Amino acid sequence: MWPFAIERVCDVLKRQRGGEVDLSRVDAMIAVRMCVTSHDQVAIEGAIRQCAPATRQKDEGRNWDDYAQRTARYAYSAAGDRQAADIGKYRQQWEKLEGREPQRQQEQAKAQKIERDNSPGMSL
Repeated sequence: MWPFAIERVCDVLKRQRGGEVDLSRVDAMIAVRMCVTSHDQVAIEGAIRQCAPATRQKDEGRNWDDYAQRTARYAYSAAGDRQAADIGKYRQQWEKLEGREPQRQQEQAKAQKIERDNSPGMSL
């Protein structure tokens, strides 16, 4: 199973309200979230292909390869871009959930190291 895929599904599902959950919408939300957290289309497709069938209680008779391709494409479509713009504010929270240090923190740490290495007090 893809890293953090189960956590992603559980996190999205617990945020759903109301009656029956449309798992195709959940898959689309996960694809957009993965796009927001800098996963490429191939990674999104692979995660959907592997995880989506496991979230269904009954066989839907889908071609999961085609489904995964369509869902991953959605994340990079105009509609996916609009959804990403609405939810992008949660990027750091999702990266933390995935166990990935946000890019900005990595860049800050690198800049601090360079600054320390180049500071006059560090020379012997």
